[in-house]
Amino acid sequence: MDSTASTTKWWRWPIYVAAAIVLALIAISSALSTAKDGSSPSDLGPNLSLNASKVLRQAGFSGMATLLSISPEYYSSASLNITIFALTDSALANVSRSPWVMKDFLRYHALPLRLSMVDLAKEPGGTCLPTLSPGKNLLIKRSEAKGNQVVINDVPVKNPDLFLEEKVVIHGIHEPFAFLGIQGMGRDWVLMPLPLCNPNLKVVSDVSESKQQRQEKEEEAERVGWALAIRFLKSYGFIPFAVQLKSVVDLDRTLEYGKDLTSFTIFAPQDFQYMPSETPMLDNIVRAHILPGKYDYLQLLALSDRASLKTLVPGLNLEVDVIKIGNAIAGVAVNGMEITDPEAFMSEKFIIHGIPQAFHVKEFLNTST
Repeated sequence: MDSTASTTKWWRWPIYVAAAIVLALIAISSALSTAKDGSSPSDLGPNLSLNASKVLRQAGFSGMATLLSISPEYYSSASLNITIFALTDSALANVSRSPWVMKDFLRYHALPLRLSMVDLAKEPGGTCLPTLSPGKNLLIKRSEAKGNQVVINDVPVKNPDLFLEEKVVIHGIHEPFAFLGIQGMGRDWVLMPLPLCNPNLKVVSDVSESKQQRQEKEEEAERVGWALAIRFLKSYGFIPFAVQLKSVVDLDRTLEYGKDLTSFTIFAPQDFQYMPSETPMLDNIVRAHILPGKYDYLQLLALSDRASLKTLVPGLNLEVDVIKIGNAIAGVAVNGMEITDPEAFMSEKFIIHGIPQAFHVKEFLNTST
């Protein structure tokens, strides 16, 4: 073993150990609280928290990823929308002295509003942001809409739009918005926000929306949904397919065809190799891997052999075959390609299944043009 490499990594262990202990205590206290209350309210559904955890872990926010997996109820809110500021592992470990106040601390790093980086950058300096911690606000110190740069409580938002969903946004920060101070002779740890937000300053809140504003939000949610799916595909190795899917979405071709649809199933190929000379038909090759509507793995298994599924290419259907070994069901194949990574990604709008190679649809596309 390389002693130099070992030496350069030893110092990280205290951070990981501290974070692991705190997360374990949070999970225990959360479980006790749930048992006491008899309920576990959460606006982050299981699929949403799982998807957010995957994205955060891929971006290096492992502690927050674990936290969302074990205690998503920490971010429950009366509001249907939420913005979470995720702390890096080192920042989380540095403030993890008292697990009993961590819930309030974490909720201070979340808003009952959905604010993307574009939304935050539009707010002028001096704007107050309400948090999930009662009576405690955040203060936008500086914002630059042109460069999408925002500083909150003297802390810059370093990793904007890590996770974007219709109702949830997660940004990454490398320092906390507050620290945990000592109060009283009992040396209890309490949240000490810095700086304090002047109550006379503008406070961002949900307001009644005009029809045009609602339409703009719906259009943004549509774009965000596709952007999230594309980001997942890139993060998990489906890069060539993700790049071409982004090209299709940017041109609104997929969106135009599916403008009245609310959900999609994507069969994402790991191997997606096509020559530049085939570019004119690439859009349709991509759309041949997308179904209108959501089909989870169990639904595909329940289909009869040779069942036909419509794609986003008019007239082109995919054929489903159930793979059996003897009398036992072993899997599902679509157009001859076995689903090797079922339900790799799930959200309100999408289900993505991984397949090894792209479907062979060129012959159909050549004859239909």
